[in-house]
Amino acid sequence: MLSDMSTKEGKMECKIDPDQIDREGILSLIKKDCVDCNLKVRMMKGIRCKDCPFVSCSGERKSRKNYFTTGIACGAKFRQFGIDPNGRLGKSYLFYFIYYPEKNWTVPDDFELHHLNAENWNDHIHNLKGTTSSGHRQLEKEYKENQKLLNEQSYQHLK
Repeated sequence: MLSDMSTKEGKMECKIDPDQIDREGILSLIKKDCVDCNLKVRMMKGIRCKDCPFVSCSGERKSRKNYFTTGIACGAKFRQFGIDPNGRLGKSYLFYFIYYPEKNWTVPDDFELHHLNAENWNDHIHNLKGTTSSGHRQLEKEYKENQKLLNEQSYQHLK
């Protein structure tokens, strides 16, 4: 298997064989719209490009009004370029490694991706940060504290 996501103590792990990855081939599948596309919202509405290389990977969960996909992964089109679609490599990891080729598709132990603005669908380069599990929790805590301060400041202006 060229790439794999397995569960270890309830956490998804990503395993990739960097020697098997064809970065240029992967880039040929991805259009600028893929990064700009809010895949979760688009898939939830059943709207995708006819040649979208991504798939829903975690089934569906019911919200109050409708069903929505809870994860996006690389589809079968990526297989020819070294990504096993059964490995459940998430789109965020894919974009991260495309943005940072010097990382050579190497996923260190305890590696997690953090979306800086808490919008998990937003995989722009300025929104992804590689970190550890403990670093990820700290970044999320800081984001929540900053949001709370911003909300309080906004409320103060209303008085």
